[in-house]
Amino acid sequence: MAHWNEERGTFSADDRHVWAQVARTVIPLRSVGIPLREQGRVDSGSPGTCLSPLAILPPTVEVKGGEGACGRWLGHGDDRGLDRRTAIRFRRGRLPLDDRLDLHGLGQAQAHTALRRFVVGAWQSGSRAVLVITGKGSRTDGGIGVLRTAVPLWLNEPDLRPKVVSFRHAQPRDGGEGALYLLIRRQRPEV
Repeated sequence: MAHWNEERGTFSADDRHVWAQVARTVIPLRSVGIPLREQGRVDSGSPGTCLSPLAILPPTVEVKGGEGACGRWLGHGDDRGLDRRTAIRFRRGRLPLDDRLDLHGLGQAQAHTALRRFVVGAWQSGSRAVLVITGKGSRTDGGIGVLRTAVPLWLNEPDLRPKVVSFRHAQPRDGGEGALYLLIRRQRPEV
């Protein structure tokens, strides 16, 4: 917890040192192609918006849907484009799972690479419904875990987004909020 000095209006030397270490690891959002609005929100509906794997947004940042340079933003439970029967079966976890990926114990870079390989492999093999286990994350501040936050962003990257039709939290029997069902797009035969 940061220690604010009311008299001087500054943080302690230790807090400033920790902040300097963290700040060296940060890539400004503008440099990864995410436009910011004045309140610090991301508007992914703006032209030119593409999410980087490094763009892990804090829970206070709102991501809005819409059409952008990377296509329509896909959020949790977005089932536009699914027929009603498939959408209901997907929501209820009634589609047979063709494969699963467990990201527990992986660092952010490893998890990102594993997810990319998994989604591309599932798409290439013709898998339809798959499960990605992110874990709920254990944060002392009550926030959402890093992988749980990052995976939906990674699924919206320009090369993965066209391969994913929809994703949503899994049913409790499959991991609940610590896992995602992914509906993989079928490959179109080349004409």
